[in-house]
Amino acid sequence: MPTYSLTLLSGGLDSTTVTAYAVGRSDHLTALTFHYGQTHGKEVGCAARVASVLGVEHKLLDVAFLREVAWYSALTNPEAFDVPKDTSAIGTDIPITYVPLRNTMFLSLSAALLESKVLNLLGGGDLETVYDLIPSMETKAESFAIGAGGFFSNRAQVYGLIENLKALKARDEGDWKAFEAHVKEGFWKSPEISNMFGMSRFVTERHESQAQQEAMAHIRLPLDLAIQSADGSSTTLAEMVAGQKAVLLDFWASWCGPCISLMPELKHKAEVLPDQGVFVAGMNTDRSDQVRLAREGQEKHGMDMPWLIEPESSPYSSALMINSIPRMILVGPDGNVLFNGHPMDPQLSVTLVSLGVSL
Repeated sequence: MPTYSLTLLSGGLDSTTVTAYAVGRSDHLTALTFHYGQTHGKEVGCAARVASVLGVEHKLLDVAFLREVAWYSALTNPEAFDVPKDTSAIGTDIPITYVPLRNTMFLSLSAALLESKVLNLLGGGDLETVYDLIPSMETKAESFAIGAGGFFSNRAQVYGLIENLKALKARDEGDWKAFEAHVKEGFWKSPEISNMFGMSRFVTERHESQAQQEAMAHIRLPLDLAIQSADGSSTTLAEMVAGQKAVLLDFWASWCGPCISLMPELKHKAEVLPDQGVFVAGMNTDRSDQVRLAREGQEKHGMDMPWLIEPESSPYSSALMINSIPRMILVGPDGNVLFNGHPMDPQLSVTLVSLGVSL
């Protein structure tokens, strides 16, 4: 299994030696340097050069607040305290170059960064890498440290983790039968691990999606309803879908953070899908000042595509049972709903493939 490690690299001899020693002993090594306005600022530059020579990832973390907290030191407050010029000036008491609890804070922040890397990996940062570990985890399940010496408090948690990873993999692949089986097994073995992964949310989303799909099977969206564009023109679904395999509508709002963060994904779809017969457009759902907000969003994020504004009565949101955004809708030539879900739902890709289209 790959390992993730972190060293504290100040740029001095000791930390350089430790970092050099760590190279090759970890699959993912990060050298972390703290900049807190210390007097010996040139070490920060040395740290960057050392990391470059050693070929490891280097992260510089600005912790300037330390000067306000640990101010009783010549390194953080040179205006009040002089840095000793030679060892005879240091004396036998606590040296004035000592920074109160500096290492304690550095270790805490380092642990937080390392844990965040692991959580990001487990939470979707690079799940493909995690999925590749499943066979190895199954083989070594009995060798994981248990209790005070390890992450797991009992052996069942190890197997619960494996089952939850299998569930996520099945979800990404759209294998809902396997997803259900692994979710049940994972929860039975370790409810706490399942809760850590937020499995109840994924299950709820699946049930809601199924109910929605059943409802969508009987819905035909009106093709002749006039829809205003941000540029002042007007269009209809009929015009958009004419000669196309489908229309892909992205429902968003200016206040929706997740919508904004997915704008690059929408832009990518707008670049690759039209040539394959799928018309792509954004649909603003702000409830007031829509034209201005839609235009601002389009200009700010460089969305060079049809930019629509949902009519005031929200006819599409109502018919499509949209209770949360971002939401992406794939509409067929006769107004039938082919997909209704989150823009990153794997089922969207599956549906597009069924139309002979790929992302």
